[in-house]
Amino acid sequence: VIDGQGPNSFEALPLFMASVIIAHQLGANQTYLDLLAFLFVMLRILYVMMYVADMPKARSSIWAAALFVNLAILFIGY
Repeated sequence: VIDGQGPNSFEALPLFMASVIIAHQLGANQTYLDLLAFLFVMLRILYVMMYVADMPKARSSIWAAALFVNLAILFIGY
């Protein structure tokens, strides 16, 4: 994005990294953890695509879905 106001995917990174580490330390099923982590990354890529396509409602829905997947990662080890 030319004006520097594009989507910043780094804001989601700390929670994602912490969630994956915590789930791993809690002994989460590695296959489920891998699938959820992959889904989160794909949702974030889709989020950027919706930003570029100027589709704010779809982008917000995808952002929320990615947040819920991240929370699922966080609690999958319990």
